[in-house]
Amino acid sequence: MPSPTAAIRPMRPDDVAEAEQVSSESFHALDRLTLPRAWPEPEPRQGGRSRS
Repeated sequence: MPSPTAAIRPMRPDDVAEAEQVSSESFHALDRLTLPRAWPEPEPRQGGRSRS
């Protein structure tokens, strides 16, 4: 059975919004998992804060 292949390419400007969304979701999940119990619930990062 042939193994699946993946294409690796440089990030394009069209990829920025999706990459920001994935990053925001990942950091929010990490914040929630590592949050000390006595602290308030973390809020997701706001979109549109990139330098592009």
